[in-house]
Amino acid sequence: ARFSTPKGHHPIPLSVPADSLLWVLGLYAAEGSLGGPAPYGMHLVFSLGAHEERLIEALRAHLLRLGVPGDAIGASNPHPTAVNVCVYSPPLAILLRDVLQVGGSALAKRVHDLVFNSSTREQRIFLDAFGRGDGCRQDATKRTSFGTSSPRLRAGIEYLLSLGGIAYSVSKTPAHEGEILGRK
Repeated sequence: ARFSTPKGHHPIPLSVPADSLLWVLGLYAAEGSLGGPAPYGMHLVFSLGAHEERLIEALRAHLLRLGVPGDAIGASNPHPTAVNVCVYSPPLAILLRDVLQVGGSALAKRVHDLVFNSSTREQRIFLDAFGRGDGCRQDATKRTSFGTSSPRLRAGIEYLLSLGGIAYSVSKTPAHEGEILGRK
């Protein structure tokens, strides 16, 4: 059995490997957003660094394991240091937006109960993917720092770290206006 949309574009299996789903959810929490509907229909976008070739390949491999066809996975370079991996799978986008309700924008993101109710190993898969997307490993201290603008996502990550017995600390940085490529 497959989950599809009325137009039948790129259906995905109803039963998928849990580790790949949790990995994609973790990276989505860190670097994903929802796009569409026009001109391509509802789709997912993962905004990654151009230097992250291994992460891009891992994302592609997990998406293929979830049943997303290879021709539904594309990439664009919005600027020289970035790659947007676009996943033109309306069923997967609907699963994340409407079924799991993990949030479509940075402020609305959250960790779904599915992750909390998973095994410790599967929770670590989610955290690993989240860290690969949004984490910064400091080799000298062997610490990893994460950043998020979503209070619900922060609380969910804190809870997962606590469940796994992982020590952490939290600091809050006030929002400030920045500039990217000469634009505020």
